[in-house]
Amino acid sequence: MVGMARIGAERPGKPKLTRRETPKPAVENAKRPLDRMFALCPADPSQEYKPLRRSIRLRGHSTTLRLEKAFWIVLEELAEKQGSTLAALITRIHDHCVGTDQKNLASCLRVVCLQYIETCR
Repeated sequence: MVGMARIGAERPGKPKLTRRETPKPAVENAKRPLDRMFALCPADPSQEYKPLRRSIRLRGHSTTLRLEKAFWIVLEELAEKQGSTLAALITRIHDHCVGTDQKNLASCLRVVCLQYIETCR
């Protein structure tokens, strides 16, 4: 399909990534932003930093995106709130990045995630 992206994560039976919802008690005592963030991290944060590869088809061309799990979680949340599929969301972001002369889609996705967290959550 021209104009739509297909992503392996949308196949039936593939588990959806989820974000931790339960803050730890130490968060309430943390005053500085980095201390607060680390207090929210799991005991073994290595899974948060682990890059995940997903195959995607954009404008008829197959490509692989490699983003850390935390970014995939934010993108899935954004797609849900947008009332869109993850594939359609990434296609829209891709089109915007190309329009602003950005060549690196993974970097553009990371920036969009950060802007979403900063402005919309």
